[in-house]
This record gives sequence, structure tokens and C-alpha cells, in this order.
Amino acid sequence: MNIRILTNKEIDKIKWDSKLNESEIDHFFLYSWVWDILHPDWNALVIDDYETFMPLPIKKKMWLVYYFQPMFIREISFFSEKEERNQLLFEFIEQNLKLVNLNFNTKIVISKIKGKYQELTIDSNYDNINKGYKTNTRRILKKNGQNISMKFDLSVDEFLSFFKKVKEDDISHLNSKTLVRLSNFLHEVKNRNKAILVGAYLNNELVSAAYFIENKKTLYFMKGTSNSIGRKEGALFHIIDFIIKSKCQNITKIDFVGSNNTAIADFYKKFGAIDKSYQVFKWNKLKAPFKIVVDFLMK
Repeated sequence: MNIRILTNKEIDKIKWDSKLNESEIDHFFLYSWVWDILHPDWNALVIDDYETFMPLPIKKKMWLVYYFQPMFIREISFFSEKEERNQLLFEFIEQNLKLVNLNFNTKIVISKIKGKYQELTIDSNYDNINKGYKTNTRRILKKNGQNISMKFDLSVDEFLSFFKKVKEDDISHLNSKTLVRLSNFLHEVKNRNKAILVGAYLNNELVSAAYFIENKKTLYFMKGTSNSIGRKEGALFHIIDFIIKSKCQNITKIDFVGSNNTAIADFYKKFGAIDKSYQVFKWNKLKAPFKIVVDFLMK
């Protein structure tokens, strides 16, 4: 058995993605093209002939090279034809990487630090799902149901324009390079026919918009927002309900991607979603005085 760190140029991405396509398990955020767009500086850990592998994100800060969780990718997944080999990859990381801040969806080793996201199991019978909604959610859907109309014809550019306008203050910390990567990613997902964009309209005016990714019976809720009118009308409630009603025959779960934010998590839970967790691993094994300097720089 051979564990290797491959540079980005050394990775056989055709073989990598073929393995994911052949798997019955959903590994959407493991695809090489996803990483190439969202975090181009990535290498890989590979066992033998891609029997087991995972991406290894790299970041650089002055003279530092470290491993840091990329934006827009919640956690790092393992692909393995033999699940027990995931442990070997993690042990390799612990033994060989000195500066790490990574999230893993494996329970091989339990971290003291955990992140949360929400997930909703989907029954093919919409009425059964609706029974899991909070009472207030059903009230909002009933009260404003006649006012809001839904359309699937929203373009990526229309979605991004609306999202940036509504979320201007919330995304002010994101630099232009990060926003370009997000835009490129959303366009590429659409080009690959894996995107579902929903717009909610009031009197033909867009008041709420959401972007979903569908892959192997999993629906990911990537981004969604409402303007002041949409919030008043509970438009995002209607979008989530609309997508559940439209897709419940084709999917088995909705992954809400986040959030550790209590208010956002509570919103997802209004539809019956429950908390799931991922493991957060952080360590600095550099020797003094570099360890002290790095701890200061990384604050």
C-alpha cells in the first residue's frame, strides 16, 4: 500500500471524477472541477491507484504554507473503496502536516470542536413532510400563499445580481477574487445541469431567490435570500416548500449546507431539519519561535 501526496498537476482528474461518478454515494463536493474553481491551490492524498483519496487544500501567507478549509466548501470528504482506509489518510495528515485548520465529515477521530449544519430527510409523500413543519411555518405558507408566484426560469446572473444587492452588507468582507470564484462555480454547476434556481415573485417583482444543487438524490441549498418585501411575505418559506413539493419524488434529503448561526439554523428547523455535525481539527506543530509567530499571524 502506498500513500502519496500528489501536486495538482500530478492528479489524474479523469480517474478521480470517474470514481465519484461510479459511486452510489453522493460526493458532489469532492469533484476535481469543484475544487479547481473554488480553491485552485489544492493537492491530493491518494492511496494506491485512487482506491482512496481526498483533496488537500493549501494556503500561503508570506513564507507560510498551511492547510486551511476553503470558503464555500463546508468539509473535506474522503472517497474510499475500502472505508477502513480513511483512517490511514487521517493518520498521515496528523503525522506529516504541521499547520492545519480543516473540517472533516468522518467520525474516525472525534474532535473537541464541532461545526453544525442542518439536514432534512425527504419522504416521497409531500403530506408526510409537511406534517414535520413547525406550526408557524404552515401558518405563513397558508397566509401568504395566494400572493407569491414561483418560477424556475431565474438565470445565474439574475440570481447573483439579486443576492449581491440584498446581501451587500453581509458579503462586504469577501474580496473580488472570492466573489468571482463563487460566480464561476455557480455558472459551471448550471452548465452541468445540476443547478436549480427558484425565484419568488410578488406582482411580477422578484422578492426572493434561491440556488440549489441536485446530485445523486441529494439537494444542496447553496444560497438564498429575500429583500424587505420578500421577508414580509415569508417568500423564502414558500421557496423551500415549493422545492420540497416539486422534488420530493426525486431526492432523499436536503442538505442545508449551514449553519452554525442559530437564527439561520432555526429557520431550517422550521421545516423539520435536524442538526448534523462535522469535525474541526486545528493544530500548530511548528517549533518555537515559529510556532509563537505563526499563532500571532493566524489570529
